[in-house]
Formats: sequence, structure tokens, C-alpha cells
Amino acid sequence: MATIVKNASGTWIAVIRKAGFPTNAKTFRLKKYAEHWARRTEDEMARVPDSLTYCTSNRWDTMTLYRVYSAQIEYVKRIE
Repeated sequence: MATIVKNASGTWIAVIRKAGFPTNAKTFRLKKYAEHWARRTEDEMARVPDSLTYCTSNRWDTMTLYRVYSAQIEYVKRIE
């Protein structure tokens, strides 16, 4: 879920924090732009397969790399 706040200069800041993803923040002139960006970004995050998200420690271990590789290969084979 995104957090949208107005700062002292009158601009809006949208911050998205989701487990398995790095924190994502952006500044906007209007609140509706911040809401639109946040909704679009969260939708993109929801479409990412679990195997492609970051490890909670932000380091890739061997098993995670294997899962990512396998998921990408399976996707490519389905397209062909």
C-alpha cells in the first residue's frame, strides 16, 4: 500500500513499501498524479512472480538465482 503525503513546499510524495521489493518513492505536483503512479506501480509489483522478487536480505543466494533462471527459461519456452 502506498503512502501519499503533502510536504512543506506543497508537493506530494508517494512512497511504496512492499515486502520483497526495494522502497520506491517519487514526488509529484498534484495528488492525483501521485495516486495514479502509486496505483500503477503497485499493479506492476503484483504482476511480478514471487521467484523474481528480491531476497529480504537484498543478497541473492544460489537457490534464488536458480529459481529466477528457471522461471525466465520457462517463460521463454512458452513464448516460442
